[in-house]
Amino acid sequence: MKHEEEPLNLMVAARETRTAGTNAPTGGVPVDLLTVGIPVQFQIKDNRAYATNNVDSGKLLEQVATREVVRYLMAVDLMEVMSSGKAKAAADLQKSIQEQADALNLGVKIVLVGLEDIHPPQKVAKSFEDVIGAHQEREAKVLQAGGYAVRTVNEAEGESQRVQHEAEAYRFERVAAAQAQADRFKNQLLAFQAAPDVYKARTYLQPFMNSSTNTRFFIKTTTNRNDLFQVDLQEKLTADMSDLTVPGKK
Repeated sequence: MKHEEEPLNLMVAARETRTAGTNAPTGGVPVDLLTVGIPVQFQIKDNRAYATNNVDSGKLLEQVATREVVRYLMAVDLMEVMSSGKAKAAADLQKSIQEQADALNLGVKIVLVGLEDIHPPQKVAKSFEDVIGAHQEREAKVLQAGGYAVRTVNEAEGESQRVQHEAEAYRFERVAAAQAQADRFKNQLLAFQAAPDVYKARTYLQPFMNSSTNTRFFIKTTTNRNDLFQVDLQEKLTADMSDLTVPGKK
């Protein structure tokens, strides 16, 4: 069996009302007005109890259900009962109505309590929608600000990690360079102590040796000197020098 109530205007709990620009309560009772049409489906499980224990068991069940609905809605938040709390509200109402029906020995089983037809009164629907829109906009801004904060913190942490890694790499590079320089100085000191003259000569000639690697030299001499030069001619000279024709005397 099924009984449907006519839509009722009921008061429900609301978030505490505060004056604009302050955190102080206005002093008003934090309630809202809500229009509800809640169907209650029930099954008669004891025909004798339903027919004889009360003059009008159906009317009594209707009154019990209305009382439980009013009592429940006064203790819940408007936004909650119209959104995420709807399923919980239906289950709680089904349980409380069943308990009251059993206490009165109505002989019924509550099958379903529907909470689909819940909305603000038509006269205030536009204002309610404006309030809901403002609330959703505020929540969106809060979530946006939270996302910005998380993104900013992550970027700052990433930049901090990058700077730290660069500093560690630079420190390692400088330490390694200083260690290599110290080791080279130790080796140079040992070489100098072993043969000072050779070390000085080698140090003096080393830049010349480094700059003359893979470089061809040509020696031009004068006729009024008796210097002796030894030239290795095993490597063939390039064509621009060896194949030149020396002109004869005219």
